[in-house]
Amino acid sequence: MRNSNIDPTSSIHEKLKSNNRNCWAYWFATTSEDNANYLFKTKFTGGAEHAVYERIDDGFVIVDFFTSYETASKEAKEIIDKCPDIKSSWSNKCQESRHGK
Repeated sequence: MRNSNIDPTSSIHEKLKSNNRNCWAYWFATTSEDNANYLFKTKFTGGAEHAVYERIDDGFVIVDFFTSYETASKEAKEIIDKCPDIKSSWSNKCQESRHGK
Protein backbone atom coordinates (compact mmCIF):
# COMPACT_ATOMS: atom_id res chain seq x y z
CA MET A 1 0.00 0.00 0.00
CA ARG A 2 1.25 3.40 -0.94
CA ASN A 3 0.64 6.56 1.07
CA SER A 4 1.11 9.51 -1.22
CA ASN A 5 -0.47 12.54 -2.74
CA ILE A 6 -1.62 11.92 -6.29
CA ASP A 7 -0.25 14.42 -8.77
CA PRO A 8 -3.30 15.93 -10.50
CA THR A 9 -1.22 16.50 -13.63
CA SER A 10 -0.45 12.81 -14.04
CA SER A 11 -1.40 11.16 -17.31
CA ILE A 12 -4.15 8.99 -15.79
CA HIS A 13 -6.24 12.13 -15.24
CA GLU A 14 -5.95 13.04 -18.90
CA LYS A 15 -6.65 9.47 -19.96
CA LEU A 16 -9.81 9.38 -17.81
CA LYS A 17 -10.99 12.71 -19.21
CA SER A 18 -10.51 11.57 -22.79
CA ASN A 19 -12.33 8.25 -22.24
CA ASN A 20 -15.76 8.76 -23.80
CA ARG A 21 -17.33 5.79 -22.03
CA ASN A 22 -16.61 7.07 -18.50
CA CYS A 23 -16.36 3.49 -17.26
CA TRP A 24 -13.77 3.98 -14.56
CA ALA A 25 -13.81 5.93 -11.31
CA TYR A 26 -10.61 7.70 -10.31
CA TRP A 27 -11.09 6.84 -6.62
CA PHE A 28 -13.51 4.94 -4.41
CA ALA A 29 -13.67 4.29 -0.68
CA THR A 30 -12.79 1.01 0.97
CA THR A 31 -14.50 -0.75 3.83
CA SER A 32 -12.76 -1.38 7.10
CA GLU A 33 -12.84 -5.14 6.32
CA ASP A 34 -11.10 -4.67 2.98
CA ASN A 35 -7.38 -5.32 3.45
CA ALA A 36 -6.40 -5.65 -0.20
CA ASN A 37 -3.62 -3.47 -1.56
CA TYR A 38 -4.70 -3.80 -5.21
CA LEU A 39 -7.89 -4.39 -7.16
CA PHE A 40 -8.16 -5.67 -10.71
CA LYS A 41 -11.46 -4.96 -12.46
CA THR A 42 -12.79 -5.89 -15.87
CA LYS A 43 -15.73 -4.36 -17.71
CA PHE A 44 -17.25 -5.66 -20.90
CA THR A 45 -18.60 -2.55 -22.64
CA GLY A 46 -18.04 -3.01 -26.34
CA GLY A 47 -15.09 -5.28 -25.58
CA ALA A 48 -13.08 -6.15 -22.51
CA GLU A 49 -11.37 -3.32 -20.69
CA HIS A 50 -9.34 -3.79 -17.51
CA ALA A 51 -8.29 -1.50 -14.67
CA VAL A 52 -5.80 -1.80 -11.86
CA TYR A 53 -6.43 0.13 -8.64
CA GLU A 54 -4.01 0.63 -5.76
CA ARG A 55 -5.01 1.23 -2.17
CA ILE A 56 -3.97 4.60 -0.82
CA ASP A 57 -5.07 5.41 2.71
CA ASP A 58 -8.83 4.76 2.90
CA GLY A 59 -9.54 4.32 -0.78
CA PHE A 60 -8.50 2.80 -4.07
CA VAL A 61 -6.99 5.00 -6.78
CA ILE A 62 -6.84 3.96 -10.40
CA VAL A 63 -3.36 3.17 -11.68
CA ASP A 64 -4.36 2.55 -15.29
CA PHE A 65 -7.07 1.11 -17.52
CA PHE A 66 -6.36 -0.76 -20.73
CA THR A 67 -7.59 -3.30 -23.25
CA SER A 68 -4.49 -5.48 -23.29
CA TYR A 69 -1.42 -6.11 -21.16
CA GLU A 70 0.71 -4.57 -23.89
CA THR A 71 -1.16 -1.24 -23.65
CA ALA A 72 -1.04 -1.06 -19.84
CA SER A 73 1.23 1.47 -18.15
CA LYS A 74 4.55 0.37 -16.72
CA GLU A 75 3.19 0.71 -13.16
CA ALA A 76 0.09 -1.39 -13.96
CA LYS A 77 2.26 -4.10 -15.54
CA GLU A 78 4.52 -4.17 -12.47
CA ILE A 79 1.49 -4.67 -10.20
CA ILE A 80 0.06 -7.42 -12.43
CA ASP A 81 3.44 -9.16 -12.61
CA LYS A 82 4.17 -9.09 -8.88
CA CYS A 83 0.70 -10.15 -7.67
CA PRO A 84 -0.06 -13.83 -8.37
CA ASP A 85 -3.81 -13.34 -7.82
CA ILE A 86 -4.01 -10.50 -10.32
CA LYS A 87 -1.77 -12.33 -12.78
CA SER A 88 -3.99 -15.41 -12.55
CA SER A 89 -7.16 -13.35 -12.90
CA TRP A 90 -5.66 -11.55 -15.88
CA SER A 91 -4.80 -14.83 -17.61
CA ASN A 92 -8.29 -16.25 -17.00
CA LYS A 93 -10.06 -13.12 -18.22
CA CYS A 94 -7.92 -12.99 -21.36
CA GLN A 95 -8.75 -16.62 -22.13
CA GLU A 96 -12.48 -15.95 -21.62
CA SER A 97 -12.34 -12.85 -23.79
CA ARG A 98 -10.61 -14.73 -26.64
CA HIS A 99 -13.14 -17.57 -26.48
CA GLY A 100 -16.20 -15.34 -26.29
CA LYS A 101 -17.20 -16.25 -22.73
